[in-house]
Amino acid sequence: GTAVGTLMLAGTYLSIAAILASFIRIVVVPSESMEPALQPRDVVLVTRSILPPRNGDVVFFNPPKELDEAIANSKVGKAAAAENVQIVSTKGKQFLKRVVGVPGDRVGVFNSNPYVLLEC
Repeated sequence: GTAVGTLMLAGTYLSIAAILASFIRIVVVPSESMEPALQPRDVVLVTRSILPPRNGDVVFFNPPKELDEAIANSKVGKAAAAENVQIVSTKGKQFLKRVVGVPGDRVGVFNSNPYVLLEC
């Protein structure tokens, strides 16, 4: 009885841990890009959702594969290349960012200030 009960209890705990691990993740904030809401080295609990993100949500995601090329071809990327400054690759990294626009919103920058025009 005791060995079988211990094995069943251990199996139950492992099953619960596997289920939780597929829905919940602990992430450390890597940079100051989310200040003042999140500070570097803050620890956040990330959950998976089947719902689409809404404005104001904080999301954890893999950056698009084309991002490194877009950065290299940007004004900042070209200036860095001209001065032999290497830009860090986003390959293999994950981003933690706030949603500022969803499909249907117009997002832009005017005089260095971001804006969102909501579709009503």
